Amino acid sequence: MTLNFKVSDREKFDAIWTLLNSNYNEENGWVIDYAIVDVYDEYAIVYNYENNSYARVTYTKSDEDNTVALGEFTTIYAMFVTESEKSALEALRTLNGDSFELVNEKFSAAIEAEVAANNNVEEANAKIEEYSTKISELENNLTTLNTEKETVEGNYTAANEKISALEEEVNSLKDYKAAIEKEKKLAIINTYSSVLSDEVIEDFTNRIDEYTDEISLDKDMAYALKKSNFSIFN
Repeated sequence: MTLNFKVSDREKFDAIWTLLNSNYNEENGWVIDYAIVDVYDEYAIVYNYENNSYARVTYTKSDEDNTVALGEFTTIYAMFVTESEKSALEALRTLNGDSFELVNEKFSAAIEAEVAANNNVEEANAKIEEYSTKISELENNLTTLNTEKETVEGNYTAANEKISALEEEVNSLKDYKAAIEKEKKLAIINTYSSVLSDEVIEDFTNRIDEYTDEISLDKDMAYALKKSNFSIFN
């Protein structure tokens, strides 16, 4: 009969330490290369004395022959932060799917998208203003033409057609502006999708037209986040 025993936490620690410090023997002068900071289910946090650096090293254990094998080493960094900085970092990690991976690229892309959207809104506003001015000018011309209606009927009809075309284009630009603003509000809702429940996200999405600007929407969603998970705030 063969008895198999699982590797205990103490045995895992000792086995990992021994594998990390292969020079800890008489032949190599009992040199200690690594200290173990902590051991988790799938990896250990270690400190390298020579490089003054930290690393996360994965490991696998075999309960059949009571052995441990080391895997990949990944350099990690320890930072000293204040309480408020820690809260901000935790909030950032929560909004990024509980990870700091690619957070800079994602937020940079979001900022670039917002800048591009703002530029489009400014261009749309400029065109609306331009065409509104043209409409006013044409309306003034129309008033003058009305006094000479009998002789300039053709110009009067053409002016009306041009006004209608411009008004249609203005309405189209207004719709475009509204679509951009809605896209910006949807982007704000999306930033909270990982930290608020689906019901809350759906409720804000259904009421998105009630908000005339992104700031009020952001405030309400932040308040909803505070009520649902106060611990991520300072």
